[in-house]
Amino acid sequence: MVEESFRLKTESEQLLETAKRAVEIAIEEDEESALKYLQENE
Repeated sequence: MVEESFRLKTESEQLLETAKRAVEIAIEEDEESALKYLQENE
């Protein structure tokens, strides 16, 4: 159970970083580029 908790924490941190980067791309470039980035990082 503890191992699963750590795994889920790591996964949630990775998802958050991916989301942050997608927002940066949307601001710097455009929404289409951000969506492409998200699809590539699923």
